[in-house]
Amino acid sequence: MPYKTFNLTGFLKARFFNAFFSLIVLTMVSQMAGQELSFGVKGGLNFAKLRGHDSRDNSIRTGAVFGGFADIKQLFLTIQPELLYSQKGDKREEDIAVVMDQTGVIAGHYVEVDKFDYLEMPVLVKYSFGNKIVSGIYAGPPVGMLLRAKHESTVAGITITTDMKNEIKSSEIGLFWGAGIKMPSRISIEFRYSMSLTKILKEVTILNVTMTSDIKNSILSLMLGYYLK
Repeated sequence: MPYKTFNLTGFLKARFFNAFFSLIVLTMVSQMAGQELSFGVKGGLNFAKLRGHDSRDNSIRTGAVFGGFADIKQLFLTIQPELLYSQKGDKREEDIAVVMDQTGVIAGHYVEVDKFDYLEMPVLVKYSFGNKIVSGIYAGPPVGMLLRAKHESTVAGITITTDMKNEIKSSEIGLFWGAGIKMPSRISIEFRYSMSLTKILKEVTILNVTMTSDIKNSILSLMLGYYLK
């Protein structure tokens, strides 16, 4: 009797989308019911790296993150769905010797950058405290949909760009946690850490041998926000 395979990522992604759109409906219902609801925009910097045994010695790729959010007050907790454009990846660089035709060997600075850009939809649960300056801690799962994946190699002033979208999975499941403050001026400041729970590279089969990689995204983010309501 053949066994059916179970796609955990697809299952979680479907459940997340159901929950995300349920939160949109909940937001509308909360507004009509007169519950405490606020929304705004936010943006900042990602300090991204790749982690895992298969990742090479790498450094941080600095990228952008921006989007919108809603706060739905539920008793002593706040539900905060977000929609974010987030730049991830990593960077590697070293000084090497470059052999040039008819000109001998020259020193060169070699730089590799992996650029993975995602559309992310986190749903965060936040606990807040304070009056005029409101502090809060939060955590929750995001689903990220891959928009772009490129690898750039630069040496001796020459850059070669390779499209990697066929090598990277189209979605990822992750986890966010962080803290922030909201000031009376409606400005918020947040510091958060996010990580992939699923591997981001697709499996590769060569000569009937399947190879997998344990590489995952890892990001520190510093963000400024503004509450429109």
